[in-house]
Amino acid sequence: MYGDYSPEPCLTSRVLVLEDEDVNSDEVIETARDEGATSINDGEIFWIVFQNEPRRVWDFTERCLRQELARKAKRLVA
Repeated sequence: MYGDYSPEPCLTSRVLVLEDEDVNSDEVIETARDEGATSINDGEIFWIVFQNEPRRVWDFTERCLRQELARKAKRLVA
């Protein structure tokens, strides 16, 4: 996981790029905040790019991001 500049316009210039093994939601959320990959719009929004879709920026609330990472972890175990 690493911070990078956004490949498309969004409410922040930074995004957090997640690799397949990045499923620890607390670590992802902390890193996103540290990298400036968040914005505030009726709550905190996390700007995420998945490594397998490098040109697509996803915007997640904290709850939705945690749910997505939990689904991703289940797929890795299966």
